[in-house]
Amino acid sequence: MRTLKLPLPAVTREMVVAKAEQVFPSDPTEEVMAVLDRYGIEKWEPARERVQMAVLALSRGDRSELERYTEIARQDYRDALCAEEFRWLSGGGEIDPLCRQEQAVNAA
Repeated sequence: MRTLKLPLPAVTREMVVAKAEQVFPSDPTEEVMAVLDRYGIEKWEPARERVQMAVLALSRGDRSELERYTEIARQDYRDALCAEEFRWLSGGGEIDPLCRQEQAVNAA
């Protein structure tokens, strides 16, 4: 199987904060960031800012979805990245079985 290597965008903390303000304009940014910051604490939680941006995009301004996708990312960050980066495959952001299949192949 051939793997396509794409450059990953550099995402900074400042970009995450700006996106949080954009996605949740009525909510205190500190509260939104507190939820997002639950991800990236443990050593097995890589690409903190990239995953946080994906969680913000998936939440679509809904606090319960922010909580849900943060927890999904904490279980397996690839689920959040896959759901965000390939959400058009899954009809709106749900975790697609194709993503799970790809993860299993890549893990082998």
